[in-house]
Amino acid sequence: MERPGVARPGADRFTLPGPGFRDLGPGSHEIYRIFYGLQTVAADELLQWIRERENQDGLDIRLVDAEGKEIFGRKLIQGSGEVISRLSGFRRRTLHRDKDRMLFGQEFYRPEWGQLKLIIAPRPPASPLIAFLTRHLWLRLLIAVLISGAISYLVSRYLTRPLKHLQRASKDLASGNLAARIDVPERGGDETDALARDFNSMAAQLQDKITAQKRLLSDVSHELRSPLARMRVALALVEKDPQRSAEQLARIERETALLDELIGQLLSAPDAPGSMEDILDLVSLLREVCEDADFEARPANKSVRFQTRLEEALQRSHGEQLRRAFENVIRNAVRHTAGGSAVTVELLQSAEYFEVVVEDCGPGAPEQALEKIFEPFYRVDEARQRETGGFGLGLSIARRAVEQHGGTIRAENRAENRQGSGTHGLRVSIRLPVEFEAPAQAVAGGA
Repeated sequence: MERPGVARPGADRFTLPGPGFRDLGPGSHEIYRIFYGLQTVAADELLQWIRERENQDGLDIRLVDAEGKEIFGRKLIQGSGEVISRLSGFRRRTLHRDKDRMLFGQEFYRPEWGQLKLIIAPRPPASPLIAFLTRHLWLRLLIAVLISGAISYLVSRYLTRPLKHLQRASKDLASGNLAARIDVPERGGDETDALARDFNSMAAQLQDKITAQKRLLSDVSHELRSPLARMRVALALVEKDPQRSAEQLARIERETALLDELIGQLLSAPDAPGSMEDILDLVSLLREVCEDADFEARPANKSVRFQTRLEEALQRSHGEQLRRAFENVIRNAVRHTAGGSAVTVELLQSAEYFEVVVEDCGPGAPEQALEKIFEPFYRVDEARQRETGGFGLGLSIARRAVEQHGGTIRAENRAENRQGSGTHGLRVSIRLPVEFEAPAQAVAGGA
């Protein structure tokens, strides 16, 4: 039997415990450092050193003397009694599990206190939940799987959200909603943002194409009304006066040729200004257009008069666009002028532009509508428009053609109408840039 204060041989040497040692938390080199410090640190500094090691490594360290008391008067770790009991025999070290903690015990010797028992145990978790998870490995694995699955789901949702928006916008576009777009920054982003911008560009181009086709159909239907109306008048005159059938049949043939040419031009390039290689004489063109309009207006007891002081007015043109522009403006004036009145068309020239002025004796238009009458489908008076016909496209077509030739078009109420004298009427002025010099001799003209 050993005497108190006398170390057993080899008791001051430390050897690592078995496999359960990893439950203590620190690595082997840290345990060696603890053992080394317990042997070498001065007695008056040992308690402070132990507390520093406990806080750093998350351990509880106790030194128990032969009487079973902690040498610094600290409370023993729960389960220390079993460890002390095991070390009281011939064991130099031991491991003991007390509930959720693994306690490690070993004997060693310090001259100041004699034979001591070292007890080391990891500190218990502060939270009962953490302690519960520490005891059940399968639950920790389950929580890790659930958390990783949730993160993967959120990441996949974040990555596929733009594709969902693209799918929804594609369905809207396919169902006829040409304004379907995806809200995406104009620059930057990842590949899905670039794909969304490409979709928006494609949808915008598609909308422009379909809008242009719809406008083409509207323009065609509107442009065909002029020659068809004159053909109806000619047929009515043939029925009324068969003796003049040859003259009216010639007009019908001319209008048929004009229809064929008009359809070809509208289908070829309705909106493009073209090369502007055609050169025409505005005097001859306006005189011809006024003659056709006068022929169409006679059955309604109306007339069209053309006047100018110019002998010739050369102008570059793209196909028949200028003809259609003048024809739409003049026919619009004929449609709204009062019965028994005349529409006057005058061609003027200044140093910079030709000006075509068309005046009627109709009701005019409200001042706030003078600019809107050139917008597609705009009608000043729906009821009056149903009576006179038309779809609100004639002046819109005329403005587009004039602007493509570098000109301007505007409307104003006649001065007599603005002054309230009882004389009504609208004045439409078309200005085209002068590109060729032409003689300005006085010429009487009229239809």
